Amino acid sequence: MKMNLGSGSLTAFAAGLLIASGPAAYADGGTVFAVQGEISGGVSITDSENTGTGHDDGTYPILEGAARVNIPAPDNFAFQFDIDGLATFTDRDHGEDNLQTAYTTGLHAAYRKPGHHAVGLFGALGSSNGGEDENALFGLIGAEGQMTANNTTVIGQAGYFVADDETENDVMTDAWLLRGVARYFMEPDQRIQGELTYASGEASDSACCDIDAWDWGLRYDQRFENTPMGWAIGYRGAHVENDDSPADEFTEHTFFAALTFTFGYKNYLTLQENNDRGATWDLPAVDRFTGYTTEIVDSDGNLLSLIN
Repeated sequence: MKMNLGSGSLTAFAAGLLIASGPAAYADGGTVFAVQGEISGGVSITDSENTGTGHDDGTYPILEGAARVNIPAPDNFAFQFDIDGLATFTDRDHGEDNLQTAYTTGLHAAYRKPGHHAVGLFGALGSSNGGEDENALFGLIGAEGQMTANNTTVIGQAGYFVADDETENDVMTDAWLLRGVARYFMEPDQRIQGELTYASGEASDSACCDIDAWDWGLRYDQRFENTPMGWAIGYRGAHVENDDSPADEFTEHTFFAALTFTFGYKNYLTLQENNDRGATWDLPAVDRFTGYTTEIVDSDGNLLSLIN
């Protein structure tokens, strides 16, 4: 088993955020918008199955991390910068097509009324790296909104992405997506979240097929009392299929545990305060949708691509 690390380090990015985001804040209309961020990292165990092609199932661990920082601006506007990444533990004896790394960098710009609503735009660039012969680059743009009532928050995102597989021309592209997220705060530092994403696109090889993708998840977050540290556990699933006859289908189930650390104004905000004023946004799973549709193999050497 070998851990495959990407060239861009999440650790370096996170360290830069810590240096850049001191206890600055911007007061507008009596509301303080904080320069505040969050760093998280965890280990996931993934089980995947590929139907329609006769391949065996594959199970392998994944190391994941994320860093986000919210920067306030006048007139209730704010900007948020994101980076998410993963590295897999896979057997390299089967060649250079193993899923190795994926990363996404994003920017959000939004108007925010804490405790009530937020609305804005987002964009992202990223890569799903399946080895030296398979590297899918993608770009994503979209709009997002958030509504909050008491202890409940609902988030909606709509977007469009394109991708380019540099060698095989078989990645999911020209796709639109819809994503919904619901959060409920039992206490200011206890939160449960559920989400669902649907995307519809086509193979970059137009002679092949259309592709539909689903991503869903459930997670629980809790902050350690009177500290900026917290933890999370959760489940994430995904299903991707094309419209060939017979159709190829790929399904993944991931269970994860993570530690989180918040920084910035007043050291940290509670989870519920962060929901209104901090680094509240995240990005759809386009890195996984593009990674699933490039030519990769699992830890047993089985081809997991939908398009060959």
